[in-house]
Amino acid sequence: MSEALPRRFEPVNETWQKKMCNELNIEFSGNVCFLQNCTDQVLGKPSELYKTKGDGNCLFRALSYAVSGSEENHGLLRSIIVSAIKDRKDLSLEGVIRDNKSPEQYLKDSEMEVDGKWGSEVEIFVAAAVLKTDIYTYSKYGENYQWLAFKQTDLLKSDTDTTFPGTSIYMSHTNGNHYDIVLAVRNEKNSCRRSDHGNGSPPSCCTPTQQEIDITHSFDTLPACDQHGSRDILGISLQEDLENFDALGTSMEDLKFVCTSKQPESLVDEDQIASMEIPLSPGNSIYNSSFEAECNEQKEILKKRYTKCSKMLQKAIDTTDDAMMLSRQCHMNCLEHLQESDIREARTKYWTKTYKNRLEWLYDKFDEARRKNDQLQFLIDGGNVACQRCFRALYMINKTGYYKVLTRYRRGSISIGNRRGRDESKITKEAYRWLKEYAYFHSDRMPDTGHQMLPYKTRKNSIYKLYVDEKTENMEYSVSEATFNKVWRTQIPNLKIKQTNSFSKRATCVSIERELERTRNPSRRKKLMGMITVHNGRQMRERRVYYAKREKAKREYKRYMSIIIDGMDQCSNKLGLSELEGIDPTGMLKTHIQGVLNHGKGTLTTYVDINEYSHDANLIMNILLRTFFDALDKNGRLPRILYIQADNCARENKNKFLLAFCELLVKLNVFHEVNLSFLYVGHTHEDIDAAFSQISEKLRRQDVITLPGILEMLGRGRLVKGMFDIKSWLLPLINEIGGHSKPLHFRFAEDEEGVKMMYRADSSKPWSKCYENMLRDIPTGQPKILIPPNIDQIDTRAIQKNVEKLRFEMTDGQYQWWQRLLSELSEMKQSDEKRQQYAKRDALWLLPLLRNKSYPDEKEDDNMPSHIEGLLDKELDDHIVSVKWIFKATLFHIYYNRHARW
Repeated sequence: MSEALPRRFEPVNETWQKKMCNELNIEFSGNVCFLQNCTDQVLGKPSELYKTKGDGNCLFRALSYAVSGSEENHGLLRSIIVSAIKDRKDLSLEGVIRDNKSPEQYLKDSEMEVDGKWGSEVEIFVAAAVLKTDIYTYSKYGENYQWLAFKQTDLLKSDTDTTFPGTSIYMSHTNGNHYDIVLAVRNEKNSCRRSDHGNGSPPSCCTPTQQEIDITHSFDTLPACDQHGSRDILGISLQEDLENFDALGTSMEDLKFVCTSKQPESLVDEDQIASMEIPLSPGNSIYNSSFEAECNEQKEILKKRYTKCSKMLQKAIDTTDDAMMLSRQCHMNCLEHLQESDIREARTKYWTKTYKNRLEWLYDKFDEARRKNDQLQFLIDGGNVACQRCFRALYMINKTGYYKVLTRYRRGSISIGNRRGRDESKITKEAYRWLKEYAYFHSDRMPDTGHQMLPYKTRKNSIYKLYVDEKTENMEYSVSEATFNKVWRTQIPNLKIKQTNSFSKRATCVSIERELERTRNPSRRKKLMGMITVHNGRQMRERRVYYAKREKAKREYKRYMSIIIDGMDQCSNKLGLSELEGIDPTGMLKTHIQGVLNHGKGTLTTYVDINEYSHDANLIMNILLRTFFDALDKNGRLPRILYIQADNCARENKNKFLLAFCELLVKLNVFHEVNLSFLYVGHTHEDIDAAFSQISEKLRRQDVITLPGILEMLGRGRLVKGMFDIKSWLLPLINEIGGHSKPLHFRFAEDEEGVKMMYRADSSKPWSKCYENMLRDIPTGQPKILIPPNIDQIDTRAIQKNVEKLRFEMTDGQYQWWQRLLSELSEMKQSDEKRQQYAKRDALWLLPLLRNKSYPDEKEDDNMPSHIEGLLDKELDDHIVSVKWIFKATLFHIYYNRHARW
């Protein structure tokens, strides 16, 4: 990287942009806002900038705007640059990446593929080579700010052609953590007119007199503030809205404010704004990917040290006439001896204090105040006194805030306390609830860390867009993207996006995400994003069905039983103190924990083994039988309907043995109906994962030395023993089955044809009946005892060496336990009889004890009384309306009828 300056300011033009967009397959927006080249336009200090969005993608947004005239292609630019680093075709990256890291290691450590990760000088070097143009950044280098050049030939090999000479991209990097595009530079001799090549008005730009600092003056002056707004020392606009101030104003720590009575309005001199040096750690440099992160850290420290000018201070200075007018209305004439300059000076002293210091100052004033006729009189300059009203007017103290502090003082409050932040708005709380619900249905909880992990390559802006669309559809207000990200960052910090893909290639979401990572075509990317949305909607629907089953079991425990079974390997915390010096990590005794969560009872039962048994269908079926027996022993009966939720793994759960076992449970009348369900491949169950996460946290906090120690820590832990070979018992009677790896739901129930298996691809599809049974007949007798097949794979010699090294770290009881265990394992390796004795421990075939133990079907008479059923029928009757002629006799008729008879 050279420090030499180019002679002229020569930004890229529209022709270059169109050619580059065509070459990179990027849409050209036509919205260009650069200055035309001038003959004598010397490259000076930036005078006009295009401000990019500060979301961690600012470098790529700036490059995107320079190339296409729009920031929206920043993701494609990131992918192109990362791909160039991966391929290393025609690029020489030696010496650019710090610590002699390989490009692969650099990308892994920096996570540059992830949206929102800050770009560094490495990406600028590669961008210059890929875009075939020089890139200049206006950055702090050493003691001064100057242009740093990233030449397109710095990384290109000697035989590589440069297609676009004579044009450059200029960026501003003055605040240490943000990149903007430089649209114009200062030139005192000549001025250049803007060239707006695009249709319509150019995007909003800013000049140093509006939002950017002047980086040419000395570094000895302190930051100052103007009358129109405030700035911090790094050029970021820090003017706050008046609503952010409480009754006593905003904080102004350590502000060195200069104001005299002769120049009360002279609060700012824009030419005196200076830049502060950001010190780096030893060994750090701008080549390090952590350079920007450290700059940002230092910036936050400097922001606390040199704070902004207060808008309230400016208001206090501008409204001194109010105090003068009030002084003439006071019958005590409290302020008649003061001049306008005195009031201005008093307010300046008050409003340049920090919030806490202002409170302490008021407490001191209350202490020294005089009381006359139940009214306070305050001492002001020169021993004069002022009433409460004039005192507030003198310092422009809000009446409400004044009496709040006075009330606290009278109640005996000694502690000043910190300033209370504003309460969250209703919209922000709704955003939190929405994000919490989204995470609940879309994330997978990691058992080892407790983090809720969203799918690989999920983008925060896509989630925010989904949130906005949903709120718009419901005609509700939505928060800004910055507030949304803040809620995510502060209130749900354990919600993260997977940085790597750890699932099988068979997972639908993985295949789509990998295709999305490879393609750059906008239309294809849009279609792939739509496919991801559809897939997420489907897996969320499956979760809702699973949650509904859990709720059924909680409400009606006599009718429904819902359990989930899953396992975790104790990889990071094996038995022993593996972190001690001299301990061989490979010589530790590995353990496996299988957990069963009963939703109706809210209990987690764990089963621990030392990997002497295979983790297959035999382990699952034996543990299920013990779970059913525990429920029977506790309640006296079993529910009629069983829901089993399991991991979508063919080795343990989704196989013909477990399907045949479920059918056998119904045929033997253990349950009247059994449902076996799975989630899509690659998606986990957050409830049992959360339980495993708590176990991992306990194992992380303490080293468990023995198996009894693990069982004690688990609370409801049991050793896996007394296993039966159920697979061999069922195998001769199992019919051949195919295609069972695809459906997510299986149901076994009895109808008029007997016990039948039904299945469906997902919860939105109707049930399909399988007309052949899994079992040709019910097996007789009982299975054989399962001999542990993996005893020989346990390295007892390596474990013994570690135990001897840890002898003085253990108690005598722990050491003796290890000696007994290792002796028993060694004997089992040499003797089949010892293995059989080990396998028969507490062996009890439980299936016969579970038959016909379910609750009776409590059917009530559903026939309604006839007069009740007739009520609804009467509502539907066809009623006939009739009108009859009625003759009413009068006196005339009576007289006429009488004489007529005569």
